[in-house]
Amino acid sequence: MKEFWDTALLEPLRTLGGQFLTLLPNVLAMTIILSVGWGLAWIIAYLAHRVLRMVGLDNLSDHLGVSVALARGGVKSAPSYLVGIFTRSISSLNPCWPMCPICSWPSSS
Repeated sequence: MKEFWDTALLEPLRTLGGQFLTLLPNVLAMTIILSVGWGLAWIIAYLAHRVLRMVGLDNLSDHLGVSVALARGGVKSAPSYLVGIFTRSISSLNPCWPMCPICSWPSSS
């Protein structure tokens, strides 16, 4: 009866545990890469937002009427913040480069 329990129950559990332990470093590496990428994308978006505010994109968009058009569309954020969000989304897609049609769009090939 002990052999039955070893072959029927314990051996598949040991195999499953071994497979899980071989997968664990890959999951940890993926988590670290995604966290670092998200952090860098957040920093890039923050810097883009600050630089565009210093340059005066918000004042220019007020002068040209872009802010009014955005407000009519229901967007309550400043244009420099929206550009920062766009920058963050593009930089977060960059690790997916071979699969991402947006990241390879400007290429001439």
